[in-house]
Amino acid sequence: MPLPFATFALETIAQLCEALRHPRAPLRRLLLDGLDVSTGIEAASLERLTDLFAEAWSPTALRRAIARAIGDSNALRGPVLRLGSPHRFLARPAGRVAVIAPGNLPVATWQAMLEPLGAGCELRVKPGSGDPDTPERLRRALGELSPETARRIEVCPFPSDDLDALTRFLADVDVVAVHGSDDAVRAVRATCARACPDASFVAHGHGLSLGWLGREIWQDVSGLQLAARAFAHDALLADGRGCMSLRAVLVEGLSRADEAAKLSAAFGEALESCAAELPPGRIDTALLASHRAALEAVRFVPAARVSSGPNLEWSLAVLPAATGLALDTTDVGPGARHLRVLPVFGPPHLIDALRPLAPHLSTLGVAEAASAQDALRSAAALAGFRRLCPAGRMQAPPADRAPDGRMPFASFLSLVDVEEPPRR
Repeated sequence: MPLPFATFALETIAQLCEALRHPRAPLRRLLLDGLDVSTGIEAASLERLTDLFAEAWSPTALRRAIARAIGDSNALRGPVLRLGSPHRFLARPAGRVAVIAPGNLPVATWQAMLEPLGAGCELRVKPGSGDPDTPERLRRALGELSPETARRIEVCPFPSDDLDALTRFLADVDVVAVHGSDDAVRAVRATCARACPDASFVAHGHGLSLGWLGREIWQDVSGLQLAARAFAHDALLADGRGCMSLRAVLVEGLSRADEAAKLSAAFGEALESCAAELPPGRIDTALLASHRAALEAVRFVPAARVSSGPNLEWSLAVLPAATGLALDTTDVGPGARHLRVLPVFGPPHLIDALRPLAPHLSTLGVAEAASAQDALRSAAALAGFRRLCPAGRMQAPPADRAPDGRMPFASFLSLVDVEEPPRR
């Protein structure tokens, strides 16, 4: 039978996302109340992330995601999905999925769970160490709408270094989806080779996201102000914890000291304003130390402009002179509410400049004139970015995006071709 996208799974997900649109909805409160304590993410950021998620996972976006996953434009016709029309193939769930959830952002855990669930799979979920409560909260919220959906989710907390528990967790699964550091992904992959050698392996390791500020935009006063506000939001939201959080802005054509001063003033004002709306949460002490060290190191760079808010609620480093084409993780900074603004020559140089970072590139937030976007998109794709979006939307990935370059839902689907008799 065709995959039951349009039955309980997606219908329940759509109902949940609709409830999340309302700040006082009981299901939203079930997911969020007290989560600031367990995650260390300040409540304003949690509310903002939830608003973005509810918008991005609308019923329309879910239908687009399924259509994209199975390559069937007919799935978009009418109020329900018409899978396989005109009967060229069917889709079925991949089976039982083990999800090792991320520990950085609750919305990332929602995505990690809802994608295989929406594909009709059964879930076995290990919570991330930095966010232990979200999987069970999501299971309970879905259960309020559909007990049948909740019964397809098993939450299995255990210490990350308990290899025996990990082996039991991975037994008899068809797909393993791992979200975490590159070291964590490698460790789980090694255990999978013993516990479930025939399972498919979906890895979501370390990701790095940057911004692009085009010459025509920043040379216009109002354009620069709008772009700086959008990028400030992307940098400070949830303290920059996500793989799609902004670490550095690449500025086309930045070269002179007076230009650096102009950009420093605009970005500093934007960060100060945004920090009042999105105050810091609990930042890991090691990461905060890296933030301080990175800020001090930049002070010794000739012609660099450095500024910061009280108690390092934000900091900014603008480097007007290119130190070379190859950027590494030191150049883009540690995140944790520290933003770098770096010069680049133009779109063609992105590929060489970002070559050392290419395996980890995730999202490019874009503030660029319409006339220059085609060249930028081509260069960004070749550089290794997996998603391009407008500045200010970096933490709002739509349901139909391609996670880590994969088609949405596709890792959790199996397609069955149906060949019709030839017409005579």
